[in-house]
Amino acid sequence: MSAAVIDRDREASLLHSDIESLASQARALEAAALRAVIAYTSAGLHKTRDGFSGIRDWIMETYSFNSSSAGQMASIARLAPKFKHLAEAATSGSASLDAIAYAMRRIEREGLAVHCRAPYASPVESPYSSTMCRTPEELIREYCTHAVRSELAEHFDRICAELFDQESMLDELSQQTLAWLEVNERPDGMWDLEGRLTGDTGKLLSNTLRTAVPPPRQDQADDDGLLPRSRAGTPRPCTRWWRPTGPPLTRLGGTGTPPP
Repeated sequence: MSAAVIDRDREASLLHSDIESLASQARALEAAALRAVIAYTSAGLHKTRDGFSGIRDWIMETYSFNSSSAGQMASIARLAPKFKHLAEAATSGSASLDAIAYAMRRIEREGLAVHCRAPYASPVESPYSSTMCRTPEELIREYCTHAVRSELAEHFDRICAELFDQESMLDELSQQTLAWLEVNERPDGMWDLEGRLTGDTGKLLSNTLRTAVPPPRQDQADDDGLLPRSRAGTPRPCTRWWRPTGPPLTRLGGTGTPPP
């Protein structure tokens, strides 16, 4: 190998080491700046002292950060109270501001802020270490810390899909738990109907009430062409009486025939 090639390799190694050291220092400086921004804005000083309503504009105009860096710090500062684990990863410098800002924005946009903080039934091991993650937010922090930025979207798609499935399951269980129905006959012969039903049961009941009594036919018109008044609005009990403390509504009973 020629001396020129050896010199180029040595120079490349030195430059690589210098860039890595500078990048580490830059991340540390970003983390320090973020900590100061969070402390300043959480006290509302950017509004009361400097007269700015938005954190991003305050950072850009006061300290001349570019729009990308200012936007990332502003998002993290605004959402830090909701995502403490992600915010800690950013302020400690263990994860890049770009990755953490993307994660926070994505979770908030998907409406999963509450669900990502709900504990797993059992802790999930990080795919990068032996760290056990108790919540989806902690797992997301692991991806932000270790994954390549270009891979984050794919990981987030999978995590968000899992959280949406969990959310749907919890919503369904909650609806079933809250379902109840009461049907009571009044002294004047009318009926009181009150309750809370799941989506499918409510649609079934609504359809039953609408179709219990068919509308009058044209051949039922009198000599003046007037159709008889429909009595569909006064059905006999077309549902079983269910107390709030009873089992969930499972079926509809009766024929829906109007009273004689």
